Amino acid sequence: MMAWAQRRSHPLRPHSPDPAPRLWHLALRLGATLATVALCLWFLATRLGPFDADAIAQSFAAVRPVQWAFGIAAVFVAFLAVGRQERVILRHFGIALDRRHLMTAAMATAGVSQCVGFGPVVGAMIRARLLPELGLRQSFMVSAATTVGFFSGAAMLALVFLGLNGSALAGLAAAGVLGAIAARSLWGDIGWRGIELPRAAAMLALLFWVGLDLMGLSFAFWVLLPPGHGMDWVSVVVSFTLALTFGLMSGSPAGTGPFEALVLLQMPDIAPAALVAGLLAFRGVAYVVPALLSGLWIIVGHRLLRPPIPLPMEPVAPQALLASHDRAEVLLARQGDLDLRRDDRGQVWAMTVLGRARVLVGEPSAPKGWHRRSLDPALDLCRAEGRVPLFYKIGPRQATEARRRRFALLRIALEAVIDPKSHSTEGPRHASLRRKLRHAVKAGVVVRDGGALPLDEMQGVAEDWARRHGGERGLTTGRWGAEYVAGQRVFLAHDTQGRLLAFATFHVTAEDWVLDLIRFGQDTPDGTLYLIVQTAIEAARRAGAARLSLAAVPCEGFGVKGALGRRLRPLSAKARGLFQFKAAFAPRWEPRYAAAPGWLGLSVGLLLLAAAIRLKRVEKRPRPVAAGALRLWVAEGKVSRLLRPDRPDDAEDRPARRKRRAGG
Repeated sequence: MMAWAQRRSHPLRPHSPDPAPRLWHLALRLGATLATVALCLWFLATRLGPFDADAIAQSFAAVRPVQWAFGIAAVFVAFLAVGRQERVILRHFGIALDRRHLMTAAMATAGVSQCVGFGPVVGAMIRARLLPELGLRQSFMVSAATTVGFFSGAAMLALVFLGLNGSALAGLAAAGVLGAIAARSLWGDIGWRGIELPRAAAMLALLFWVGLDLMGLSFAFWVLLPPGHGMDWVSVVVSFTLALTFGLMSGSPAGTGPFEALVLLQMPDIAPAALVAGLLAFRGVAYVVPALLSGLWIIVGHRLLRPPIPLPMEPVAPQALLASHDRAEVLLARQGDLDLRRDDRGQVWAMTVLGRARVLVGEPSAPKGWHRRSLDPALDLCRAEGRVPLFYKIGPRQATEARRRRFALLRIALEAVIDPKSHSTEGPRHASLRRKLRHAVKAGVVVRDGGALPLDEMQGVAEDWARRHGGERGLTTGRWGAEYVAGQRVFLAHDTQGRLLAFATFHVTAEDWVLDLIRFGQDTPDGTLYLIVQTAIEAARRAGAARLSLAAVPCEGFGVKGALGRRLRPLSAKARGLFQFKAAFAPRWEPRYAAAPGWLGLSVGLLLLAAAIRLKRVEKRPRPVAAGALRLWVAEGKVSRLLRPDRPDDAEDRPARRKRRAGG
């Protein structure tokens, strides 16, 4: 089974078609590296004086077994940190890989590339061999990002160490960098030439793992120094970090030459023979042995791993749900703010990413006859991505499962659900509904089911509604769009002169109808909206639908108790009229919940979600209801197939898009 990967495209800068500049650049860099190594070796020779092999051998033999054991353990921790650094980079690029294959490939890549030199190039080729699903191009991209991340983290730690040693300028620089990282959390996507700047959480995570990497290596170097050197680890950390950073920047294999020269300059109190013996022991434990083990792993070891875990959820197009699933609300993903993923049980989830959280909106849509909706696949996906799950508007069964997992749980809304087959306007519970319907009929309102849509008139009604209601929401609710509503079931209300008064749209599958948009003008006669919904219920009954949802209304205070809930009541009270409107149809009120691991995560996630819902977005082209050359449409309980209209404008734009991608 092939390993799986999720990719978000990040185009790289196009290469020059002329190879000459690249060859000159490579020659100059190689020459500079060799010159730097030669200069550092000459400095070491003059500094150390006569080479006393016996003294170095005696100091090397003085290293005790317990020192070797601690040194090996520290190097192993450092290599684990290298694997974690690569995981942070891959998550930033939206690439999810099997954790075991990723960690072993990252450690093997680091073990060989740091010993051979030219780490980004060598590492990219090794990674592409161990993780073929990445490809060479993406492997180079990951290598470049990992290199930049390591040196950025090392430079940051160097500034911190210098600041702690009394350098005010370095301390101010470190504080400024930390402030910039904190400010990054307040902004959305920031990038240059298609390369997105990592978010604050990713930067801090990368800084932590780079720090642990350097701490492990510095501890290994310190513990492998022969006894009696008289230096504490805190003093060695600073010298080691500066020496290793500048050594690796030189481009020489493992920083050989510059690293030794800088260590010798910063540790003059240690006997030269003892220092050389410690350097040899450190090089053997941290570079030679890992390189040999990594090479063996690259050749045969990686075949010992079990096959990669398959993708917890695969992307799926909205049209795949029309005839086979029982929840139509996931078709909200057509407007482009949500993605659809299908798990291995056939459940389809609507979801999006907000910061470090993956928000799963509504219940999953399951195949016919499937009653148990499990949270396990969604949690597996979040675990693989390293994201915090936030379940929004889930039903009682999922809420019970979340409670068993000790998630923070909040009842936030009530969903009005109607059984079209048993719905009736008779009885005392529907008295207000009958009165509203009589008002609409008396005013001459006529409701039409679908047909040719008067899109210009509908847009005017939608814009008028948006002006009077403070704009449209998004993400978890529908927004007006001509192409968006063209893929829904639409009901139009006209007056006796044929003027459009109001309209409502529904997400539709063969089993389920869900109210989405409901828009009306300021002078709409009383009862018009009731007549539209009643007409839709009757159409759903004729189509054989088993469920019709009038969508959800928020609970009082959004379900929050105590003083905070009392402060939130005025906001939730705005939906009281919506509750009364839906209550006229005597629906079954089903509770809807929000859940996340911990109250802090739930609170922060809901705040981010509330901001995203109200955020004004640039209009996107909705995802079509088309599969290949066919459009699927549910009408009267049957699936008909209509040819998709041609899109000559898209065909004309395709060469221009190719030219832009090629950098032309």
